[in-house]
Amino acid sequence: MLKINHGENLKIPRDDEERVHRLEEEREPMKRDNEEKTIDELIKDLDHLNYRIRINSVMILGMRKEITAIKPLIHVLNDRDPRVRFSAVEALKMIGNAEVVKYLVQALKEGRGRFLKRVIKILEEIGDTRAVDPLIQILKDEKGRVRLTVVKTLGKIGDQRAVDPLIKILKENHSYIRSAAAEALGMIGDPIATIPLIQTLKDQNYSVRLVVIEALGRMGDVRALDSLILTLKDRQPSIRVKAIEAQSSEVNDPLKPPADRSAEFPHSFLEN
Repeated sequence: MLKINHGENLKIPRDDEERVHRLEEEREPMKRDNEEKTIDELIKDLDHLNYRIRINSVMILGMRKEITAIKPLIHVLNDRDPRVRFSAVEALKMIGNAEVVKYLVQALKEGRGRFLKRVIKILEEIGDTRAVDPLIQILKDEKGRVRLTVVKTLGKIGDQRAVDPLIKILKENHSYIRSAAAEALGMIGDPIATIPLIQTLKDQNYSVRLVVIEALGRMGDVRALDSLILTLKDRQPSIRVKAIEAQSSEVNDPLKPPADRSAEFPHSFLEN
């Protein structure tokens, strides 16, 4: 075990130093060997017992932007080692092809549990609107934390198709999902959500009210001003502070459509 003494130089015991050096020596030829392998050989190595070989194969497939490796890489999201799973996420992002989105959307329909959450998070980072309808369907079919992940992802993608399903969530039993829906609606910025959000200012949970105020402040809809003024009398000091901040936000015309957020995402992910 390495011991760090504050104010002193880090000293690595000789045994550990030799072990680190030996691992680096082992890794370099492994990397060179993988770079010379065919695509089929690399895909086969995704099931190798050695996690370092799996990681190297994953990353080389990503760097080669190999389309035929997309489905095998998606399956690697189920790998038992979190380091390999993380590498698969990065590799899929490196490929950055419309085919990635197609297979990820298909995985949404077939996946469950943690695997499903990982797929959703990749789609969130990609930001492709083709994922919106399948994600909305998951809101109807799934329960628990998976739905929370979907709600957050829909907010970050920013597509108006998600507005109505998110408005319905504002009336659900669990405060954490109501808060997430309010935040997502604020990120999408569609004025259709203004009145439902104003009504949610009466939520019994103060953390939900706090997020709603932030959402209304972000949207800047003039119709919310009177309701935000009333929240200055809220019994929670943090609510009152947030209401003041929200009222100082830029006021928008509710008849003006929300801004197109597609520019926030790489163009390669938006190609048909």
